[in-house]
Amino acid sequence: MKTTLTFLALCASIFFVSCKTSSPTAPANDYGTPTAEGTPTGSPSTATNDASGGSVTSPDGKLEVIIPANALSAATQISIQPGTNEAPLGVGAGYSLTPNGQTFSQPITLRFHYNTADIAGSDIHALAVATQKDDHIWYAFNDVTLDSTASTVSITTSHFSWYTVLEYFRVTPETGNIKVNQTLGLRVDFDPFASDTDPADALSPLREPSPYTNPEQVVWSVNGNLQANPGDGTVAPVSGS
Repeated sequence: MKTTLTFLALCASIFFVSCKTSSPTAPANDYGTPTAEGTPTGSPSTATNDASGGSVTSPDGKLEVIIPANALSAATQISIQPGTNEAPLGVGAGYSLTPNGQTFSQPITLRFHYNTADIAGSDIHALAVATQKDDHIWYAFNDVTLDSTASTVSITTSHFSWYTVLEYFRVTPETGNIKVNQTLGLRVDFDPFASDTDPADALSPLREPSPYTNPEQVVWSVNGNLQANPGDGTVAPVSGS
């Protein structure tokens, strides 16, 4: 006999429930963690855009690149290449936008679509968008626009590189099967945001994910019951965590 549980951690103390989300405050004088560059998977989506503007959608429909009028001065072939996601707590695929390093005279919009599976073990207000710079560190945008009705998160940017959606926190494992009288270990992994290396670009470098360090801000429940029901199971913290 076994029971199947789905887990959710409530970290309301550190996340902002609003249409605009902001990254948590980070300690000063620390730096991001470099990661590998993503490996391309499948074929890219490609379209030619000029000064009149336009848009390109990724092959999986998850990312829209929206280019306003006058952002480009000449006709340019724009491509979205899906790839493996190397970002800390990355969600779904990573996307290489080419021509790599392409800049725009007006901000362009990147609109990511998410679904229920994308936020399993997390929450829509924990979604963020990040880009990988030449130093191979991922940098999260401090301002992300969340549209919970359309299930999208969007940012504006002025250049092409690798981009992805990630989560501030994630419960691991997201789901699990537990036999009677057996246990399953759960943890809340958190994306530590390092201090801004260049405040002018409104980006925060990301470090390697780690267990969340403020357990008093994490509330666990079983079937919605904070006290838990021994018939359903209980949640007990590991000493010091």
